[in-house]
Amino acid sequence: MTSSLGNIFSEGPASKGVALSAQGFNEGKGKPFTAADVRYTASKDGRTLYVIVMGVPTEALRLEALGRSSSAVTITGAHLLGAKASLAWRQLDEALVIEPSVEAPAIAGTLVVKLTL
Repeated sequence: MTSSLGNIFSEGPASKGVALSAQGFNEGKGKPFTAADVRYTASKDGRTLYVIVMGVPTEALRLEALGRSSSAVTITGAHLLGAKASLAWRQLDEALVIEPSVEAPAIAGTLVVKLTL
């Protein structure tokens, strides 16, 4: 089972003004990062997708690139790295929605969510 986002490396307000042409080669050229800005990276086998959140969300995170209608990716699990508590999430047609965690172990103001495909 291998899934891919194709050429989607990021989404969020900081990405809108300066399109990401390749993995990270436009960083620092757009708006300051917020919790609505995310970067994606996948495992070599295509079974795991890591979502790097560039801030600590206080409300639900909506990842439009991972909605059922815009992605061939089916999410089967989500885990906030460094947290023991489970993460509430749901994959809707328009977006993957991840609820904020009460146990958010931020490292330098970022969070990493491990998605199982």
